Amino acid sequence: MRARLWQVISTGFIFLLFFETIATLSQSPAIRPPSYLAPLALSAIDDIAVFSDELGTNSDIYRGQAVRAAAFGTSFTMGIETPSKSNWSRALQAARPGIHIQNFSMVGGWDSFLANIEKAKSTGITYDYIFVSLTLVKGNRSTTPNPEHKIFLHSDRFQVSTGFPHSLHLLYQVFGHPQETNASLSKLFRALNKLSPVAAANAQVRSVFDPKNTVTMEHMKAISACYERALVQSQCRERFEMELSATGRSQKDIYDDTYLACQTEVDRTCGAPVRLDFVPHFEINQVASYREQIKILLDLVRPLGKRTVLVSQAIFSHSDSPNLYKMLAKNNSASLGFALDRRQAVAMSTHASWQRSLIRNNEIRDAARALRAEDDSFDFLDLAESVDGKSDAESLFYDFAHLTPKGHKFYSEFLIEQLGL
Repeated sequence: MRARLWQVISTGFIFLLFFETIATLSQSPAIRPPSYLAPLALSAIDDIAVFSDELGTNSDIYRGQAVRAAAFGTSFTMGIETPSKSNWSRALQAARPGIHIQNFSMVGGWDSFLANIEKAKSTGITYDYIFVSLTLVKGNRSTTPNPEHKIFLHSDRFQVSTGFPHSLHLLYQVFGHPQETNASLSKLFRALNKLSPVAAANAQVRSVFDPKNTVTMEHMKAISACYERALVQSQCRERFEMELSATGRSQKDIYDDTYLACQTEVDRTCGAPVRLDFVPHFEINQVASYREQIKILLDLVRPLGKRTVLVSQAIFSHSDSPNLYKMLAKNNSASLGFALDRRQAVAMSTHASWQRSLIRNNEIRDAARALRAEDDSFDFLDLAESVDGKSDAESLFYDFAHLTPKGHKFYSEFLIEQLGL
């Protein structure tokens, strides 16, 4: 009997050791080498959302135009909620056929910037203009892109950001979402994942918030991915718009009663923590952090071109607009904001996420203006200020952080006017 038990234990140990070895190797750059291929499709807006240029970016193929520009940014500059033919870079090219814009922008954050700058360097091209969209978040200091970032060949579906045991974290990625697997099995793997020594260390709360309302960085990514899929499947935006068109009720009332109820069900499905309806203190007064990031970006992009142009992001800022809640009621990740405090994250309501975006954008603009006052080797164009001054500003936004085709047209006209293109 004892020999039989020992055989079972040793067999299980060998199996787990073998699984952990494979899981560890799967995270190694030696096994998953970086590639500069972008995902084939990032938007449901286009019938065929395949990048068409030779570098796998959201750009037209270069055809010998006299002036070449490169653009770096995130979803705002990529135009994720707009048909590719209607984004700002193609609108500018249509107005000025002698200019070609290589739009290196990609959904994501700091790693998107770094990885795309590396991609641009690999071309050996010296551009006439370098456009950098200042869509930043606090705390980034690295100058080396994460080799596991989704801009590269493989998906980040099975990327883990923590250490040993990799196998446990990968099992959580597969089975830890009740939307995608049996609920009981999901609960089991959520519980097992907490046994990880790394997860236990990450679970130490480093903020004033209730531990029950915080998640680790790894869980935040998993929740966000689940949330975006479930939001589309639940048709929260569609429910809001159907009731809006069928009744005479105000947008805010329908948002509070219909959209938030749908969103709450999605939160429950994906295990999102209780949302804060305010902006946490550690997300405010981060001008110094943004200033440092802008300096890093300037140092990285200057060798790529003759003239560097920083451009602020436009955020819808009219709190008294009757259409604000229509912008908040969208089926995208902007409606679930996580505030980051070291290695912990707390979820914010969509309204608080919008307020945080405004605060963050204003602080980034302050940092850029201060740097420009000290250094005239680059240009700073305040797109946000121009958009805020428009009487029809709401028609320029798809949601509070992304532009409509009309907004992209305004963006292109703004650059043409400010730079004399």
